[in-house]
Amino acid sequence: MLILSGSCYHAPVSLQQVNAPTKGEAAYTMLRDAVRRGTLKPGQRVTLVDLADQLGMSLTPVREALRMMASQGLVEQESNKFTTITQYTLDRGLEVYRLRILLEPMAVEHAVRVATDDQLKQLRDVHERALAELGGGQSGVLADLNYDFHMAIYTVSDQPLLVQFIERLWNGIPFQAISLTGRNATSLDEHQAILVAIEARDAELAASLMRTHIANAARGTLLTLPTTRDQQEVHAEIEALVKG
Repeated sequence: MLILSGSCYHAPVSLQQVNAPTKGEAAYTMLRDAVRRGTLKPGQRVTLVDLADQLGMSLTPVREALRMMASQGLVEQESNKFTTITQYTLDRGLEVYRLRILLEPMAVEHAVRVATDDQLKQLRDVHERALAELGGGQSGVLADLNYDFHMAIYTVSDQPLLVQFIERLWNGIPFQAISLTGRNATSLDEHQAILVAIEARDAELAASLMRTHIANAARGTLLTLPTTRDQQEVHAEIEALVKG
């Protein structure tokens, strides 16, 4: 298990390069990203000592990072020694995507109304980087850029509380690579359509396209989450969710 592997978009950095007020927050950022990329997998059991060794830190900041992650539901702390990466269930996933479909289009509408030309260029740059990585075979890279694209749009909205809530929802099902499995090219096509609508200042269309984009991701993601329900029932509930 390599937390700071070369497969991620964000290159390994020293603590001095991490834009965080404390070492604990630096450790949190790196561990959260490892969960989001799938380097740390749902249900995986880890130890404080092992994580500290991989991050090149003492135990104290890593312990602080794990407490922060536990408060956001990213991990479950069994003891001072062992921690388990949260295993996400279908019920949790349904709740997360139900809220994402509601809130993220709202953020897009706000972004369209207030975005500057420079901000639109930055969104285009993120999308172009993802296109350049397509076919590179590194799911972690595209997962990072997928996150960057979405959060760049929502940050432009200038709705900080809304953005914080959306980011917490992304932590609710953090392994974003599973939502991209088998649909990297399709996802980027959807990003392109959303971006064109934003650049055209068409708030209604951009929000509608984002809603469809999240619904498509939900279909792929939710079917991978563990459940004891009948599969026909699961499919019906997912379709009810994405169709509103």
